[in-house]
Amino acid sequence: MRLKLTDWEVKGFWPGEPLWTKSVESTVQRRGVTPWMPARVPGGVHRALEQAGLIADPNFGENSLLCEWVEHRWWIYRTFFRGWETDDRMILRFNGVDDGCFIFLNGTQIAEHRGIYEPILCDVTRLVRQGEQNQLLVVLTQPPQEQGQIGWTSRTATQKARFGYKWDFCTHLVNIGIWQSVWLERCGRARISEVSATTDVKDGVGEVRVRARFSGECHGATVRLYRDQRCLLEAAAVPDCCWDGSLDVTLRVEKPERWYPNGMGAQPLYDVELVLEDDSDEWWGRIGFRSLSYARCEGAGRDALPYCPVINGERVYIRGVNLTPLDMCYGDVTEADYCRMFDKLRHMNVNAVRVWGGGIIETEAFYRLADEYGILVWQEFIQSSSGIDNRPCHDPAFLKLLENNSRAAVLARRNHVSLTWWSGGNELSDAQGRPVTDGDENIAMLKALVSELDPQRLFLPSSPSGPSFGLDNPEMEHHDVHGNWQYDGVRGHYAKYNASDSMLQSEFGADGMSSVAQLRRILPPEDFGVYTMKEHPVLRHHGEWWETLLYRDRPLFGEPGSVRQWVAVSQLMQAEAIRYTVLSNRRRRGQNGGSIIWQMNEPFPNVSCTNLVEYYGRPKQAYYAVRRAYAPTCVGLRYDSLIQQPDEPCHLTAWADDLTGRREGILSLTAYDMRGDVLFARRERLPFEAGSMSMTVSFPVPALPEGVWMARVALEAENGDTLQEDFLFAQREEQPLRPLLTGEKPQLVVEEGELSLLLQNFSPTIALCVFGENTLDEHALLSDNAINLLPGESRLLTFRTWTTGWCFHDLAGRLLWGHESKGDAP
Repeated sequence: MRLKLTDWEVKGFWPGEPLWTKSVESTVQRRGVTPWMPARVPGGVHRALEQAGLIADPNFGENSLLCEWVEHRWWIYRTFFRGWETDDRMILRFNGVDDGCFIFLNGTQIAEHRGIYEPILCDVTRLVRQGEQNQLLVVLTQPPQEQGQIGWTSRTATQKARFGYKWDFCTHLVNIGIWQSVWLERCGRARISEVSATTDVKDGVGEVRVRARFSGECHGATVRLYRDQRCLLEAAAVPDCCWDGSLDVTLRVEKPERWYPNGMGAQPLYDVELVLEDDSDEWWGRIGFRSLSYARCEGAGRDALPYCPVINGERVYIRGVNLTPLDMCYGDVTEADYCRMFDKLRHMNVNAVRVWGGGIIETEAFYRLADEYGILVWQEFIQSSSGIDNRPCHDPAFLKLLENNSRAAVLARRNHVSLTWWSGGNELSDAQGRPVTDGDENIAMLKALVSELDPQRLFLPSSPSGPSFGLDNPEMEHHDVHGNWQYDGVRGHYAKYNASDSMLQSEFGADGMSSVAQLRRILPPEDFGVYTMKEHPVLRHHGEWWETLLYRDRPLFGEPGSVRQWVAVSQLMQAEAIRYTVLSNRRRRGQNGGSIIWQMNEPFPNVSCTNLVEYYGRPKQAYYAVRRAYAPTCVGLRYDSLIQQPDEPCHLTAWADDLTGRREGILSLTAYDMRGDVLFARRERLPFEAGSMSMTVSFPVPALPEGVWMARVALEAENGDTLQEDFLFAQREEQPLRPLLTGEKPQLVVEEGELSLLLQNFSPTIALCVFGENTLDEHALLSDNAINLLPGESRLLTFRTWTTGWCFHDLAGRLLWGHESKGDAP
């Protein structure tokens, strides 16, 4: 039996005061620096302070600077509960306190703790007042001083999430609070201390092996397997020792429903129940049946790691994203927040997420949803690069703290079928700057820990795992690499990825502006405008590293005519940069094992950043470009430059890739000027060989008045379905894409259905980058977006929100259809 403790209050004090009951000089009880405030657990101090009106919204303007006093206080959480009238043992369990704390029950100290991933277990049988009110106090000491992004990894001293101390995608805001749930547990003579439930499928038979450790006296147990609340199997387990022993039992299921990653099949889950004799204690968990192994990429040498998961005998092509914590105050993230994120992941055709080592080891709710949505998880231990040195810390005290926290994390997460990789951390390297190996003392310890507790999963020393950090060393073979995070230019970007030989690109991306709606929400009115971050401190505060106006937007498009136009062109180029990298990797599928984009989300609302989805939930243009590139079947185009000189041969390779076993299709490439007139066309029926087909063409494009043109690659299936992707090209060197903003405004007509929108272009020119947003529902998703419509062309888009409020703009930032709320106006 468990009682979740939920009714909490919190109060702030000067450091040390909560442990010093009265002043020596005056004998006066210390009263604190804030009143008692309602607090949510799980949750954090900042949210309680904001709701009490003691701090302003940290996400607005530069308000976070005014919140930094919070981390220099101590905080007491307080709750009251009524104890059971029973002779059973009672255990108080804290699943996560951030970071150091003292715990008191009815005035008696029962624990002192440091570290956020180890659960705190206290036997309070003799302290709980049965049938009476009990007071529980948790005294949080001020957070430790840790390094942000710029520092020395070798000097790391804590397991705090380092991004909270300032990173390129967020401000300085250090989480404080009881960030995981608190339970009072009632158990009998024995108590289950840990459980391992591993699954496999061999020759059509599913196996689940349940191993458990217990404390106290136990003479037997029962293990049951359920599917949809129906018991399928039951077996008795006999402990190896009746006192402080272990159990080991295997259940076998004929022809189980197999679990697959998103896009490869369904995600059936089974429930496992373990009950000790006389109902002394019980445990339950959810498992999925699947076989798991790992394979090297085609042509990889023996020194390359086997990055590619093989699930149920099928090699998985990784279509991934990197995930940061969803919020600076990660204790306040709810299961509903996670659900919205997983909806977006599945909608974007993602099948894997890398949980980044500068953040957190994710929660039980996160992993449960990953199982349900079929999202493979690459979980990093909490270590990260630092800019000045990236060598893992070897300090004995830190290694012990790291081992304890990592052990707790593996024990808590290893039963989840979605868990696929463990990693030592983010961008760790040796003294020469090469990606670290398991020869390092720190990494060797973590590898041994994973081998002991979770040997089924692949352990990676770091991300990237080398032997080269990025793609910039032509003399080395590139296995798992990072970078780049910006657009590399109208020629350089394409040259780099056309020449890539990476086996896995586990981090890369490009920057793009946030929507007008988010800018309005985080910027004071006087700061809303087309400014460079160099000249504007508030904009610097929200994304200083990701200035797109100076290095990319002005050189390509000229001066933006409005904030909305700036947003549109910046997001277009972010989508172009990320799409080309993803498609270049996928074009080499087999030799390349996949892409993991930096980054899916942002924990703090930025003016500009490398994220695909904004803090408040809106997807950017790049989100939809990736959705098409990650689709089970996609089309792409290989080219050498965004600028194609007029009247000179233009060399293009159109291609298609299919993960579903399609045998043949009709591949076409058509070039159009801005009036929609055809400049070149070729259409061929081709077979899929190893899932891919390609067609190389060469043709000259005459000098065009607009100086820009569009190529469309399309794949027609036997059933008449068509996939297509558009690519824009320019003909001049100075501000080459400026003409895309100067044409006449398209005439867009939209017919609204119950859950659909039919878009029709009645203009004599192409409607460029038609992008739809829902002004009322930030999480609303369209089936496609940021699309081009030829003259007379129509597209049917579907969506999954009952909220009205759709509007559409073009690349020039002009409203084509619908209306805007006041907050969205440019």
